Amino acid sequence: MSNRVGPILIAIASVTVRLIGQSAAADVLACFALAALTFSLERGTTLQAAARVVYSCNHLPVSAANSTAIVR
Repeated sequence: MSNRVGPILIAIASVTVRLIGQSAAADVLACFALAALTFSLERGTTLQAAARVVYSCNHLPVSAANSTAIVR
């Protein structure tokens, strides 16, 4: 959690700069905040499980994709 404090502070600075009226600088700060948050993402078990589900849904056999059966 502590590795996300920096990007949050950058985002707050972006909003503050936008309120002052410097929209170009605010946009740059917002991009830095998004990049920092992206780099701080960790590949945990939840993310890996979600990736497996998405992968399996995108690679269904043709017969399973055309099935009308309800999967529970």
